[in-house]
Amino acid sequence: MAENEVNITAPHELRREEETNTLELLDGFYHLIGAVTHKSEARIRQTDGYFIKATERPMTERAVRAKLIEKFRKIPKIDTFARKEIIAEAHERDEILCQFMTQGEVAVNLSYKNENLGFQKAPFTRLHPVDVEKNEVANDLPTIFLIPGIANDLGSIGVLARELAINRNVVLVAQPDSQMGEITHQFVDAATEEKNLTIYADFFEKALRNLIAPEDKIEFWGHSMGGQLIFELLNRPELRDRTSQAVILCPSGSANISRSELNIALLREMGNLIKAGIKSDLVKFSLVMGRKSPQNDAQSALKKKVMNTNLDLVLSYSDVWRTARVAEGGKIIVVTGGEDKMTRSAEFFANPNRDPSQVNSQIQVINLPQGSHATPGVRPDEVINIVSKVV
Repeated sequence: MAENEVNITAPHELRREEETNTLELLDGFYHLIGAVTHKSEARIRQTDGYFIKATERPMTERAVRAKLIEKFRKIPKIDTFARKEIIAEAHERDEILCQFMTQGEVAVNLSYKNENLGFQKAPFTRLHPVDVEKNEVANDLPTIFLIPGIANDLGSIGVLARELAINRNVVLVAQPDSQMGEITHQFVDAATEEKNLTIYADFFEKALRNLIAPEDKIEFWGHSMGGQLIFELLNRPELRDRTSQAVILCPSGSANISRSELNIALLREMGNLIKAGIKSDLVKFSLVMGRKSPQNDAQSALKKKVMNTNLDLVLSYSDVWRTARVAEGGKIIVVTGGEDKMTRSAEFFANPNRDPSQVNSQIQVINLPQGSHATPGVRPDEVINIVSKVV
């Protein structure tokens, strides 16, 4: 790899994610009904026993914390062991949150048809288990490389990333055209001309090679467009050999969907989240609206343009899954949701009249009949548990 193709900016100490979850406008209401704890700061313990202020807990994490408190209160006071376990879990989750909020930036220099596209930038973070024994086990397992959906920052898939990090090492990289990312006009022009996800795959492949040691095995996880990108990456022989397994969550590119159908599906998705319970799914959902960039209006215009191009790609069927492969003996696990009308991945991959494994023997499909597009992000513990049973 040529010198200066990738620049890594080390994570800033205890930096809070800068994107805005639109649903935090309901923060006061959520707190009133007990769906989230009050605004607070995660703290980590130093070796001398003193606490230091670490970082503000986002609403999605305070929702998880509210569940722990509810569980704690149901335990009889005489059962001190069970109560201490809940407290220990709360501290464990706070330390993983502090890791998540400690975000750096990866800048990747790309080219297209011998033309230099300049550096595309995106936030990234590294997570690892807090528990010593879990950490030792995780170090012997492949590192999870997690890719979020279309134009998504880290927060959109943060609940899943932090849940995975309880037992695994995780590297999470945002999309370069996300709110906190930065792209060049040459990148946008190339993406518009290419009309596929190759340039995005180039970005994530170079980022991966610089964020994960070359001798380490990889386990891909991706949601929505992130899943479609992983199919693309698994068509690259060098990455195939390093990849022990891939978990594709509600992949886009599963069906031909119109813009109007997508809008209706999005409304239905929000309805399903509300129906599942304001205190359960919706409160853990991160909704980042618009592509307003904190850098300048020029960035916002570029991101809006490439978003329009990418929507055409993710809303069109792609057969890139057919030739995607991981290392011999590994699996490509596709998790679909029966209620996910945003990608209709279940209608394709979980269709009883169509068996994808007949075309690609490494593919194994797990369909969640009541699952929605947001399920991996709002009920990650359930998804991780189901996936672990088939590995």
